Amino acid sequence: MSGSWIGGRLVIAVRSASCVELWHVVYNTEGVDRQVRNNVHRTGSTLARPRNPAALAMAAGAVVSFLLAGCSSSSGSKTGALNSSGAGIKTGQGVSGSTIKVGVVLDQSGPLASISGAIKATIDARMGALDAAGGVAGRKISLTYLDDKGDPALQLTNYQRLWQVDKVAAIIGADAFALPYQYIQKNKIPVFTEGADPGEFSSKYPTIMTLGLQIPGGSAEMAYSVVNYLHRQPKVVAVTYQPSIEPVLGFIKEYWTKLGATKIITDPDPGPTGDCTSLVLKYKDAGVDFWDEQGIGWLSCIPAELKLGWSPSMGQGSPLTSAGSLVSAIGKPIGSLPGGLMAGSHTIAVTGPSAGTLTPLAQEYIDNMKKYSPKYGDETNLGDSAQMADYQTAALLADVLTGAAQQLKSLTPASIVQYGNSLKNWNAAGLSDPVVSFAPNCKTGTDSTSWGTWKWNESTKKLTVANFAPPTGSTHLVNNKWLGLGECYLTQIADKYYTN
Repeated sequence: MSGSWIGGRLVIAVRSASCVELWHVVYNTEGVDRQVRNNVHRTGSTLARPRNPAALAMAAGAVVSFLLAGCSSSSGSKTGALNSSGAGIKTGQGVSGSTIKVGVVLDQSGPLASISGAIKATIDARMGALDAAGGVAGRKISLTYLDDKGDPALQLTNYQRLWQVDKVAAIIGADAFALPYQYIQKNKIPVFTEGADPGEFSSKYPTIMTLGLQIPGGSAEMAYSVVNYLHRQPKVVAVTYQPSIEPVLGFIKEYWTKLGATKIITDPDPGPTGDCTSLVLKYKDAGVDFWDEQGIGWLSCIPAELKLGWSPSMGQGSPLTSAGSLVSAIGKPIGSLPGGLMAGSHTIAVTGPSAGTLTPLAQEYIDNMKKYSPKYGDETNLGDSAQMADYQTAALLADVLTGAAQQLKSLTPASIVQYGNSLKNWNAAGLSDPVVSFAPNCKTGTDSTSWGTWKWNESTKKLTVANFAPPTGSTHLVNNKWLGLGECYLTQIADKYYTN
């Protein structure tokens, strides 16, 4: 059973004993039907749904209690709503009578150290709220954070330590580069990520549950937005890619070609501390119109552009240029790049003028951050799409643990994966479009985005996003339906190009 907001109505999905979903409208919040997408809030993505009155919460709770059946919930719960006693729960690695051990691997002292504070804060906030509500089947979450310093070799060592020494029940992978896939699959480790690396979407790795964007897929939405909403027609496109992106260069070339590019230059990403001078000079000489930066080397390339006095005239960027905590490392000059630096998000706007009436779950995000991680509870941090994506990852883990305990009466690595794979239309913590599927053969992620460019705000002395896609008044986010691919295309691409 699960609940979703459609217009002004709370819609409940009830599963029969055979797990067939039956949808029933059980309450209309405002007496009239409203469009689900009547408002698209930018600088972040989707839309806000109507606030849930207290009386409705009580009524819906009664209906939920009555209708609850033995199959997995399509959407997650509010904090602690599905918690139950620990009696009769089968347990496995990382689970005792009082705690559930979870590991987190992230870069705390390397190139991406500047965003590690926000990552840790969001996980602490969501798990702190879960513990305060009684935990999972009476068990509190015990978190172990390990620093990989941005080094893939150390990342693997950390996974080995967490699984073999600390013996955690699950791992949150909060890195911006490829996971240690073979080790994860060999040991069948439940891993939760916000997406990014294409391999995470492969059916070869069923224990990896990812909820965000695949970098090339998000970049395709960016490219579509540049051509169709900014009305720019780049003919010469440069693509820099981190190693894990190389297998899908064919897909990247296909979408740029479909959008009218006649020449596509590809080069390995120089990394955030590399020397980008030669690439900048190369692209200047080649007459590059747009730079598709599918790696974090833009942190070294933009300073090189500024020093050499050249930048692509039609813009540059990717989903990886969207974190405010990273662009602030360069600061004001980003706002003056000739074609602009792109910023995309799959999350809604929860602060500022674009934020409408928030859903209870979106408001819960704000409340939890302010209560458990107040340093990151100000308006700027709350509205950062990267921070919201990290919170979503923690919320997914919380909902999967809770669902496995309640629905499967089991908290083992296998049952955690089983329940996670079964989720349909998960509510994404109210911060983006739902995740349609976590099934190994169809990992959809939240494959829809809004796009803008970074601009310098002289009054606030900060970089802000000026949105251009979707346009004002649009009822839909940017997605990749224009490619003519099916709902499961991210998994199909990963399976096609990742042969190991």
